[in-house]
Amino acid sequence: MLMMTLKTYLFEGNGAQDLADAVQVEADGKSSRSVTIPAETDDVEIELVLVKAAMRLLYMKADKAVTVKVNDALAPPETFELLAGEALIWREGGHAANPFTDDVTALFVSNAATADAVLEIRVLHDSTPEGA
Repeated sequence: MLMMTLKTYLFEGNGAQDLADAVQVEADGKSSRSVTIPAETDDVEIELVLVKAAMRLLYMKADKAVTVKVNDALAPPETFELLAGEALIWREGGHAANPFTDDVTALFVSNAATADAVLEIRVLHDSTPEGA
């Protein structure tokens, strides 16, 4: 069994109490990608197959602002505008719904910056989920 731990910290400063939490997510499968997206390019295809029902955790973060389209570069069911250095994080059982409305077959990433961007993707998933 694989496990990832999400840690959140809130530092207020000025003598206020800092807050911290940790949540562990387990699954038996993991998909990882570290992809360089060339500067000033549109719709770089990343092969990534994910069964929505099997997903337990999603983490996507880029060091430059990028646009991520899901499954189709021209008519994607979802588009995410990732801000530089800010992660999109979802976990099963959390407060938010899974950001994907269906299974994922590919991602198409655009980078308008004048420098290359690095996109980090981590997904925990069950290899044999019920209902998948």
